[in-house]
Amino acid sequence: MILNKLFVFITRFKDGYTFFDKIKIFFHNVLYIILYPINTISFLLSRRHLLHPRVFFSGFVIKNSDGTFYCRDNVDMDIVSERFESDLRRYFKGFKRGTFIDVGSNIGKYTVMIGRGGKVKVVSIEPEKDNFRALKKNLDLNNCRNVLAVNMAAWKERGEIKLFEHEGQGVLASATKPSETYTTVRADSIDNIINDNNISDVDFVKIDVEGAEPEVLKGMKNILSAGNTKIIFEAWDEEHFRKCMKILDKYRYVAKRIGKIYWFATKPRTR
Repeated sequence: MILNKLFVFITRFKDGYTFFDKIKIFFHNVLYIILYPINTISFLLSRRHLLHPRVFFSGFVIKNSDGTFYCRDNVDMDIVSERFESDLRRYFKGFKRGTFIDVGSNIGKYTVMIGRGGKVKVVSIEPEKDNFRALKKNLDLNNCRNVLAVNMAAWKERGEIKLFEHEGQGVLASATKPSETYTTVRADSIDNIINDNNISDVDFVKIDVEGAEPEVLKGMKNILSAGNTKIIFEAWDEEHFRKCMKILDKYRYVAKRIGKIYWFATKPRTR
């Protein structure tokens, strides 16, 4: 089992866009395996990795059916993989027209998947600066001219918030899970962001913001009351889910689980 997983991990170089990308992916993954025991011990002792393969590589490009993606490391490769969050794919793949808001877009997997055809208007919101740089590269790689990329945090109101960084999970940042390392970033509500950019109707919203989903929903009063905007949101546990539904219930939304930690919310049809 372990040997099989190692084989699959190393042979991921086949996803490389060019021959040079394949070479970089191969050596990146070999180095990751070599450093894994050292970094695991270091993380247990100090909550930090001693040395990351990203130090030696400037990133690489992979291509799959969802698009062409610049990846900084194997974590990014996992995120843009067709196998990652596979339960969500049919919801995104079936969305062909309208306006989509990708809240917590990371490096742009769903932004690119939905936006690269040019028929959907996408607002892609990502506050973490390194993720945002990778997102912009992926928009260029896929010629996504219909995407508005916003480098700020979605929140319940306009202002500034602390974005806490968590090593060991890729470039993961959360406004609700404190850590010793943080940056202060601009924040605004989704209602304000779409109003400032003259967007009138929103058809679909995905919210994946590492625990801050209730705060984002509080900033969507106009969207939630205006129509039947479909929403996919992340909720780690029952308490997290209840906080989200306490807000959505006010607007007659119901939700069904898709996958382990995601929910699809919509308003029931009325006769």
